Amino acid sequence: MKTKEGFTLIELLVVIAIIAILAAILFPVFAQAKLAAKKTVSLSNLKQIELSLILYSNDYDDFTMPAYYTQDGFASINWWWGYQNPNGTGTTDVSKGLLVPYAKSTGINADPVFTDLITANSFGSLGYGYNYDYLTIGDANFNQNGISNSSVQVPASTVAFVTSAQWDNFSSPTPFLAADGNIDAPSYNDPNVQGRYGGQGIVAWCDGHAKTVTPVFRSGDMPTYSGPITVATLKSTNLGDVSPITLPADCSVNPSLYDQYYELQKPSGY
Repeated sequence: MKTKEGFTLIELLVVIAIIAILAAILFPVFAQAKLAAKKTVSLSNLKQIELSLILYSNDYDDFTMPAYYTQDGFASINWWWGYQNPNGTGTTDVSKGLLVPYAKSTGINADPVFTDLITANSFGSLGYGYNYDYLTIGDANFNQNGISNSSVQVPASTVAFVTSAQWDNFSSPTPFLAADGNIDAPSYNDPNVQGRYGGQGIVAWCDGHAKTVTPVFRSGDMPTYSGPITVATLKSTNLGDVSPITLPADCSVNPSLYDQYYELQKPSGY
């Protein structure tokens, strides 16, 4: 008589154990590969945004883009990424950003990892921020106008756009991570360069190239007008600054030293 062959219970358990071990090994690898692919997309996005900024400057007598353009006392605002009418209809239109005519696309404004829903009174965009502290200058009408590109002493070492976010501890009793379409230099004590790709962020520089960087965290709890933000919070959210040197808790005391990668004129011996 022939007996019907099959797996024993022990053999099945061994196979299941092997599959579980392989899955535990391979799933993190797949996740890392997926994140690496998204980082490549983000790098391409920022490079295209920066090239759009260069094209904008070519059309405006070699001046940089304003951080925003307002009408009727902020009744309507044109950001680099879109238009808002916060005091009127609450309309948001990402097709009317200052750089959209040059980029020919609104999709590149969306970071594939960090997506923030734009609200009527939001300063956020979709995960990228513009160095408006130094690349623009305010006027009497509260606009942030562009500056001459000739003012940028070392374009290859001056930040234009970064992967950005902000730890918002002022607009709600419960702090939260929000998008930030305009970034602050270290001296403003508002780290908003986010290393969302395995601890790395991406910077587009004023000369047109883009590369990954590791944000520099503060060495101590950072003071803000809404209360201190702890180093632990900054590290858990991967929020830091782009800097060639270590940064103290408070960078407001020496902007020319701590803002080296943001400012137009570099320190002596830079």
